[in-house]
This record gives sequence, structure tokens and C-alpha cells, in this order.
Amino acid sequence: MSITITQSANWRDAARAELQDKFVAELNQVAEFTKQEQEAAAGKAAAIQRARDLLNAARALGIPLDDDGAATPDDPEEPQEGGAVTAREIILDELQEKPGMKAAELKKAIERRLGREVHYKTPGMTLYRLANDGLVRREGHRWFALRGDQQRATVETEKELPLMK
Repeated sequence: MSITITQSANWRDAARAELQDKFVAELNQVAEFTKQEQEAAAGKAAAIQRARDLLNAARALGIPLDDDGAATPDDPEEPQEGGAVTAREIILDELQEKPGMKAAELKKAIERRLGREVHYKTPGMTLYRLANDGLVRREGHRWFALRGDQQRATVETEKELPLMK
């Protein structure tokens, strides 16, 4: 950014006027970008809804559709029947499918399935609670879901051996 300051008695007024004009121009550009982002978000939401409507129509007619060749949208997965999906359920599902995931990987999976960002501590705190419930275990930074027989043994062992303080 170059500022032209004239050789006049009022150089300070000239500089202020030029800086003010450039500042206002930048703020107007920010407002324009914000407007474009809002329009893009609205367009994306409308396209997602149209795609869902088409998919539902195809399902109603018994016609299978696939997304081969389509760009993969950041669209949330539809919740399972019976209500909303929780971070706890997502983590357990992911660890059963892909054992040994890190908390950061689980955060991405949660966000993908929920279709929104989650607090950075959500996966760690959820994993901590699941571990206390005897449903998962940790090896270093990697987490693993426990099978039914392992779950009971872990919970019973923790009850027998209280933590030292």
C-alpha cells in the first residue's frame, strides 16, 4: 500500500483523508466478502436439501443411487433411527470400525457425522468418560473399544484397586 502525501501546509489533513478513504474501502471489501460467504452458505444449504430430496424420492421408488463421480460434500451423515447421534456413540462406532484412532481423528469423525464443529476438548473428555465406564482403553495416544468380556473385567478391576492419592 502506498500513500501519496503532497507537499502542502496541510500534509496531516491530506494524509488523514487518504488513510480514511483506504480504510473505508477495505471495510467495504470485508462487507462484500461476508455477503458472498452468506450467499454461498445459503446456496450450499439449498443444494444439500435438493440432493436429500432426490435421494428420498429414489428410496421411496426403490431405486438405489450412488455418488460415484460426485464431489464429496461436507454434508453430515443422517442420524440413525431413534434420535440424534451423540459424540459418545460416534466414538464407540468409529473405534469398533477402526481400532487405534487418535483423539484428533475422532474429532474429525464427530464433526463429519454431526455436520458442525465441536469443542476441541469434546473427544478427549468423552474418551475419558468412556474409559471410566470401562468401554474403551488407551495405549499411548491411541484408543481402542473394548469387547463385552473386556469391559466387565476392566470395570471390576478398577473397583477392586482404588486409585492412589
